[in-house]
Amino acid sequence: GRVGIIAGSLGMTGASYLSTMAALRTGSGLVYTIIPKSLNSIFSIKLIEAIIKPVEDDATGHFTLNSVEKIKELIKNMNVLVIGPGIGIDEERKELVKELLLDYNNSIVLDADGINCISMYNPNILSTRKGDTIITPHLGEASRLLNVDIKKIQENPINYSKYISNKYNIITVLKGKNTV
Repeated sequence: GRVGIIAGSLGMTGASYLSTMAALRTGSGLVYTIIPKSLNSIFSIKLIEAIIKPVEDDATGHFTLNSVEKIKELIKNMNVLVIGPGIGIDEERKELVKELLLDYNNSIVLDADGINCISMYNPNILSTRKGDTIITPHLGEASRLLNVDIKKIQENPINYSKYISNKYNIITVLKGKNTV
């Protein structure tokens, strides 16, 4: 299949690189790494197997709302998306993540800053998606999503994982010492 990975920002290129390499190593057919244009030279050198798709970033080093339509065009034929590793958090990126979640109807893996963006915007958006959604929070991201203290989640990670999944009708992979 075709995997689209929407990830990375200035200083956080490793997140996008690692996500891309994981998709390649697990046997994905074609992996499209969608990145801010300012990072293109880094990824063109580092990733020799992935298809690099830079989008306009207005020389910021991160995704902007000016890139939303181009991203939507690029992901039309993707079988699955990964959104969030290393994208950073601000008002524009929160809006970008929201628009992609609502516009894309196939499966999405929401990770890292994608989870943080939705936590700060409106987590209920996860319930309104048409496609399957998998989130992969660590304890801190789960804490922000639920507005619950990390220690409480640590005391009963299975129940909190089930609670997130049931509340938003999604699949939750709670990362940690013992991933749930």
